[in-house]
Amino acid sequence: MGVSQWIKNYERPKAGREIREIYLSEVVVARVEASGLGILRDCFTTGLDDNLLSAFIERWHPDTNTFHMPFGGISIMLHDVQHILGIPVTGERSDDRVNAQLLPLFDSLDRVGSYAWCAACLAYLYLQLGTASRRDGTGVSGCLPLLQAWIYEYFPKFQPGAGFFLEDRPLIETWDRLPRAKGDSQTFQMYRHSLDDLSSEHV
Repeated sequence: MGVSQWIKNYERPKAGREIREIYLSEVVVARVEASGLGILRDCFTTGLDDNLLSAFIERWHPDTNTFHMPFGGISIMLHDVQHILGIPVTGERSDDRVNAQLLPLFDSLDRVGSYAWCAACLAYLYLQLGTASRRDGTGVSGCLPLLQAWIYEYFPKFQPGAGFFLEDRPLIETWDRLPRAKGDSQTFQMYRHSLDDLSSEHV
């Protein structure tokens, strides 16, 4: 399978802050804040390490929802999502799917703050990882910045640099603000070999 095949369909806006300034009216900002997701508005502004993510995705086992490592299985858990993204863990069911373009037509979103955003985020990421890890997988969606931050937290050898803790901000910002080095097929193979050599001492 080609390098970064799973990541090719995921494109992050290159001018995230400018886009927010143009499109987020006061009404929209208020609704985002009420949802409990407002803390994430200034996150996800830098790039993804496609090679690193691809190396992890090919180790995903959908039957167990774990990454298969030499020392055993390991996975993103609900408390990891809350710790990294800083969004609500508990709440009501949030499995109703609605096209985002229809949201302005809703008369009230007062209950959206009670949704179980952590569970919804994790469930969708599990689903996407399962699809992407198949032989015929051609792309991946879901909250890939979460996956990348989780890798940095649990596998320090892959960190792009020294992170810095921001008080009262989600942990994702610790890693989201660091630059990413551009990689190639050799970088992908390096990550593969590094994962092959991992032991429990590296986690």
